Amino acid sequence: MKLSIRYLILVLLVMITFAEIISLYKFYHKEKITIGHLASLSVKDSILNVYHIAKRALQKENTLDKAKAKIDSINIDNNFIKNIIITNEKGDILYSSNRANSFIPKKVCSNIRKFNAKNIFTYNGCKKEIELYRGIKKHTYYLYTITDRDYIEKLVFDALKSAIEYFIIYIAIILIIFWISFEKLLILPLEKLRQFAYYHTQKPKKFFIKELESIRYSLAVTFDRLEKEQQELYNLSTKDSLSGLYNRLSLFEKIDWLISKSKRDNDKFAILFIDLDDFKNINDFLGHDVGDEVLKIVAKSIQSSVREIDFVARIGGDEFVVVLPKFHHNMEVVDVAERIIKNISKPLSINDKTFNIGASIGIVIYPKNGKDKTELIKNADIAMYKAKELGKNQFYFFTNKLNKTLHEKMDIQQKMKKALKNNYFELYYQPKIDLLSGKIIACEALIRWNDPVLGFVTPDKFIPVAEKNGFIVDIGEWVLSESAKQVQKWENSPLRNIKLSFNVSAKQFQDIYFYDKIYKYTKNIDRSKLDIEITESTFLENYQKNIEIIENIKKLGITFSLDDFGTGYSSLSYLKDIPIDTLKIDKSFLDIFETKNGKSFIEMIVNIGKILSLKVVAEGVESKEQVDFLKELQCDMYQGYYFSKPLKIKEFEELANKNLLT
Repeated sequence: MKLSIRYLILVLLVMITFAEIISLYKFYHKEKITIGHLASLSVKDSILNVYHIAKRALQKENTLDKAKAKIDSINIDNNFIKNIIITNEKGDILYSSNRANSFIPKKVCSNIRKFNAKNIFTYNGCKKEIELYRGIKKHTYYLYTITDRDYIEKLVFDALKSAIEYFIIYIAIILIIFWISFEKLLILPLEKLRQFAYYHTQKPKKFFIKELESIRYSLAVTFDRLEKEQQELYNLSTKDSLSGLYNRLSLFEKIDWLISKSKRDNDKFAILFIDLDDFKNINDFLGHDVGDEVLKIVAKSIQSSVREIDFVARIGGDEFVVVLPKFHHNMEVVDVAERIIKNISKPLSINDKTFNIGASIGIVIYPKNGKDKTELIKNADIAMYKAKELGKNQFYFFTNKLNKTLHEKMDIQQKMKKALKNNYFELYYQPKIDLLSGKIIACEALIRWNDPVLGFVTPDKFIPVAEKNGFIVDIGEWVLSESAKQVQKWENSPLRNIKLSFNVSAKQFQDIYFYDKIYKYTKNIDRSKLDIEITESTFLENYQKNIEIIENIKKLGITFSLDDFGTGYSSLSYLKDIPIDTLKIDKSFLDIFETKNGKSFIEMIVNIGKILSLKVVAEGVESKEQVDFLKELQCDMYQGYYFSKPLKIKEFEELANKNLLT
């Protein structure tokens, strides 16, 4: 059973009232004893006076005529006596102070000593014998003093009435004061504490009662601490601990809210997906502490670049997202993106080290580029990677064409392993023609993919995908194996002197087992019949180590060609260190050979080859004019559609045999 404070106080007030009633009863009893004691003494005194007056009168005169006046006076003076009656032995009334009411009550006290405060309210009067002698004869009279019970009880009642009036006023005042005090000092504070405990929005003022004030203070301190902890938990759940920006959860909630609002208001918003360029290098070479400082600085740079209404979040690593809730034209989005790139690109100084970083940004617009947060973030990420492909430190808007291209790449990536396993790849061979003799003296093995589902997949579509996901290492090993097998097949045929070249990517050089694979697949053939074509990108990382790998492979008898020579900004600086055997003139120079610059570049490359004692091969030759020009320059070889496109093995062998016979 649960009791309220008010009920307990009411019970307490009832108990106090009951206690006061008991006190009132005790007062009544005490007052009754007091009045009874006073009345009994007065009555006894009057009895004794009447007794002596009546006895003298009866002794002398045998009558009470002369004594009546004195007895009447005693009766009148004593308010406690209602009547005084004197009778003889026969019961005849000799005197009565009230003749109209001379009735003698039955219940009278016959012993004056026993007539006291306790029994004055029990007996109606007191009886006393008057004994006297006349001569030797004894005469007995009886004196009855009838008490005025109504008067005595009235005195007691009047005293009780006064006490009750005092009690009621006293109790009323006490109860009112008690109730008001409890209401103000206890009940109301407790109610405020209850409300504070439920809502704790408005802190109560200090309480008068020490214990309640202690509870109020404890609750206030507790709620302040809980509010602080709640805020900290909220920050932990919605903010990124490193940068102080919003986190992924907050970002998704914001996008969901904006989608609902945009649907209602027929509005749009933009999302910018930001990824730092080459941030991994900072962590690898300068340490994660520096990387964290960079992320903090970038977070501030992004915040300073956006508008007040924009939403900035860090969703992990070096990835940030900016949400632009309102804009009227795409140029507003462009302005924000350009400011972000500009501010992030400013030089950074950390631990006395100054360096620059960049950022690539992918941009999507709702609802044009996605219907929900997942699709929007995915498409923004796609656009960001496109920005990186275009040279980094720039932004790119998502398009449906870009999405289609990505899905094609994903489809290619998924089917690539299956294609290698099921022999959907094959090698085509493009002849290399000696410009002096016109004979086929070499060929380049080019990989092709003919998929039963995708159809014919060109190298420019699947090679970049393989480079990106690392599958180029497996494809390169297959090309190496097939090329070695083909050289071995030609060893006892008219084509035994044809040199076969194949391409090797930079990622293959990063394979720690690359040399071992070369050795393994070529140990049973004449290695001088193999040529490995590499590009300048092979040397962008681990330059010295890759030089050593080339030198070790050359010791096996395999030669190297530098493909796409002249298209890189530092090709000439490589030539003095790279142990290559052949230079390949890129097709882009042949395409402009009729121009002054085109001819000059081709001539310069051929002369460099002669000076360095290197063979020179021109690729992409498509006309007789180009062939004649190369002959004039005394270029060594050429390849291209003018002589033959890349051919399947049977077609190539037929062409080569025919060429050798003519």
